[in-house]
Amino acid sequence: MKNNEGNIHKFFILLNNFRTTGRYEIKERTYNILIKIFNMTQDFLLEKRNLFLGNLIIILSQTFFIMKNEKKNYIVNDIRNHKIFKEKEFWKNQLKCKIEELLEKSKKDIQRMNLNLSEKEIQRRKDEAILSQFVPFSTNMKEFGLNSDIILNIANEIFEAYNTGCETRTLIISLVKN
Repeated sequence: MKNNEGNIHKFFILLNNFRTTGRYEIKERTYNILIKIFNMTQDFLLEKRNLFLGNLIIILSQTFFIMKNEKKNYIVNDIRNHKIFKEKEFWKNQLKCKIEELLEKSKKDIQRMNLNLSEKEIQRRKDEAILSQFVPFSTNMKEFGLNSDIILNIANEIFEAYNTGCETRTLIISLVKN
């Protein structure tokens, strides 16, 4: 596979489509090829910072596995030490992108339904969007070996960027610490 964005996108979209078949166990030969492709793509991500591709790698690496000693060995186990997954900015940007997508969808829904919401309700919806994205992302960050201090640092930056409410902050902090 050439190292160009179009081919890499196509490959990971095809792999994501295969994921929808529900067949997650793969043969060892396929697994080893995928590890090589994932590693090459992570190097590409260091250079290009493609959020869509980064998100696909996170999802797909936690989907496909081989059986080793009667245990599932997911791709994430063999790629988590790549330097892209140790970068705070990678995770913060991934998270912010997902929060922005959700907030934009909520904004469009409010406009489409012609709702006139109070500031308190708007803040509640924003906090809900942040929490709904932070929960799976904190699990992913831990799965990829990011330490709790970095995750808390990301949380604090998200809190500041979105003026997150106290209750949501408390829930997220307790989630990260546990």
